[in-house]
This record gives sequence, structure tokens and C-alpha cells, in this order.
Amino acid sequence: MPGVSTKGAGRLDYVTAAKAIGICLVAVGHCVPSLPVRQWIYLFHMPLFFFLSGYCFKERATENIRGYIGRKCKGLYLPFVTCNLIALVFHQFFCRIGLYDPADRFTSAVGFLKYLVKILLCVKMEDIVAPMWFLPILMIVSVAFCLLVKIKLTLRLPEPVIHIAVLLLYAGAYLLPSRGGLLRAYILVALGLLSFDLGVLCRKYRLYERLSRFNREVCRYTLPAVCFGVLAAAAPYVDFNIIQMRLGNPLLMPLLHLLGIYMTMEAADALTHTSAARSVLYVGERTLTVLKWHYYVFFVVTVLQNKLVTGHWLTDITTFVLYRTNGVGSRWMWFVVYALAGVAVPLAARELCDSVRRYRTAQHGIE
Repeated sequence: MPGVSTKGAGRLDYVTAAKAIGICLVAVGHCVPSLPVRQWIYLFHMPLFFFLSGYCFKERATENIRGYIGRKCKGLYLPFVTCNLIALVFHQFFCRIGLYDPADRFTSAVGFLKYLVKILLCVKMEDIVAPMWFLPILMIVSVAFCLLVKIKLTLRLPEPVIHIAVLLLYAGAYLLPSRGGLLRAYILVALGLLSFDLGVLCRKYRLYERLSRFNREVCRYTLPAVCFGVLAAAAPYVDFNIIQMRLGNPLLMPLLHLLGIYMTMEAADALTHTSAARSVLYVGERTLTVLKWHYYVFFVVTVLQNKLVTGHWLTDITTFVLYRTNGVGSRWMWFVVYALAGVAVPLAARELCDSVRRYRTAQHGIE
């Protein structure tokens, strides 16, 4: 059965492991050269994070709304802004080499300031940290759900009111046009809220634990395999990408989300009972590190690949992940390099920084 980690009271190992699988799928989805594989990943990998956040939500957060909002801003908004400000340093360079549209190059201080304000408002982001769009949306989703719970408790409304409200917001995402920044933001929040709410319900009624027990005692681990097969069969025909507003069928999408989420959580739980558990939990506790930096690593790999194939470092690099059809190695070889480096290098760099920080702290203590 799913267990509780010894690191931190009440932390669920299989949730942390599921985050590790999820962030690895994010990195793979951003560099895999096969469209069906990418579509399979996109069926559930981002809803997984909203779901897990809802799964970990506790109603007592409503006792201190201000503190809860502060924690979400610190943990989600600040990393988004900080990473965009760091990436902004490379903006002109990327425009000059053709990686960004040359028309996006700053030609005045006013243009730069307007761009900066858009970053602070979370309506603009640098392409090299584009995967971080998820952070401000998760912040809004988390705070919105907490406020809904607070209203329900204050007015003593029946429990289904929250779930009905979430469903109505979700329905609105399909009824409204997807044009315009505010409408796009609403759609992303509405879809995220549904996955978040499903996570809350799953934890409250122990649905995963019950299904997991049934799977072990009756089905003998066949349910995750069935989920994998259904998703694999659906992937070539279901083009789903919420950030690009390809939303799919409003009834089919949540079903496929749940199949992928359940499959991932079963795989995560299985991993926590293997010799790889420690490594998996290590990755799961540092998902933000991979999210922040894996595109930087992709760019470095692309530059190296370009040098090996063409003899030039920065010529004709128009995307962070570039597969040359000729030259050194195959597309799938470079995919393995991209995927492994995209996860391992950010973690290694963080570990190095942490080691230096610990060394300096120890030296300061000795002095």
C-alpha cells in the first residue's frame, strides 16, 4: 500500500515519486522527436501536477488565507518572475542569432520596460523558460480553490457547492472563445481547477488507495497496463495541448487525464518500493530545478550537435531542440542525450551549488 515518507511528517512518498515521473515526462515531451509519443505525454502530464497539488491540499489552509497566499506567491510567482528576469539577460543575444524572432529585439528603454511589466503580470515570458507558464496558473488555481472552500465554510454551504462551481467554470472554458489574454488565462485556470478538485476528492474519499488495493488483490496490477494501452491507442487521434488551446472533447479529456494520473501514481508507488526509491524521491523533491533549467541544457546540447554536424556553433539554430537529419548520430540518439541531460544536468548543478553552500557554512562555523 502507498506509504508515508520518513522525510517530513505526513509527506507521501508516492506523491513525491509521481512528481518525479511527471517532471521527467515534461522534459521528454519537450524534446522527443516522435509526435505520437509527445501526444501520449500531453494527455496527462500537466493535469498530473494540478491533481497532485489538489491531492495535497488541506482544508486548514483556510484558517490563514493571507499566509496561504503568501506561501503560494513565494513558491510559485517569485520563481516564475526570477527565472524570467535571468532569461531576459539573454534576450538580445537570442534575437541576434535568430533563435528568437529578430523583430522582438528591444530597440528602446520603453519597449524593454513594457516587456518587463508583462513579465511581472505573468502575461509574457521568455521562450527559454516557457515551461514555467504552469507556475502562475497553479498559484491562481490553488488560491481560488482555497477561497472557494473559505466561502463554503463561512456561509455553511453544502459540500457539493464547490464541485458544482468548478464544473461550471470548466464548462465555461469550452463555451468561451480562446482568443485574448484574459480569456486564455481563464481557460487555463478553469482546466487546472478541475484537475485540482479531482485531486481533492480523490484524497478525501481515499479513491486511489481503494483502487490501488483492488488492483493488487483482484486485478494483479493489470489496471495500470490497461490505462497505458488506452492512452497509447488514443494518442495518435487526440491532439491535446492546453497551453496552445487545443482542448479536445470536454468529457473525454478528463477521463484520459485520470487514466494517465492513476497509471503514474501506480508506477510511482511501485518505484518507492525498489532500490531506486531514493533517487526517484530526490528528483521529485527538486522538480522546480528541472523545470527552470532544462531548456538551457537543451540549448547547450543543440549548440554542440550543430558544431559536430555543421562545424558551426550558432549558425541556423532556430529552436532549442534541433535534430539534424544528417551528420553525427541519429535522431533517437540525440533524443536520449537531450532527455538525460535535461534532467540530470540541472540536478547535478544544484547539488554542486548546495555542496558549495554547505562547505561555506561549515567553514564559517569553524571560524
